[in-house]
Amino acid sequence: MEQQLTIFDVLPTPIKAAFVVEDPVIVVANLNEQDVEDYYYLKDHEGLKGQVVKLLSHQQYEVQFPNRERTGIFGHEELRRI
Repeated sequence: MEQQLTIFDVLPTPIKAAFVVEDPVIVVANLNEQDVEDYYYLKDHEGLKGQVVKLLSHQQYEVQFPNRERTGIFGHEELRRI
């Protein structure tokens, strides 16, 4: 006897977020595989300490830095919890 699958049986398992809102983080630059645009963006933020303010899709996070008006968007591999 065959069993019918539901949509929930075939959806990928959600990936657990590496960080949550309000986590303190520091930007680390993994520059060995980045393109030129990523390189300069990360170099501008490298070593800055901030706080996660929003979880985005594809394990990306919006980070607010003290004394800066704009937030930054980073992948989970570009941040470390402090």
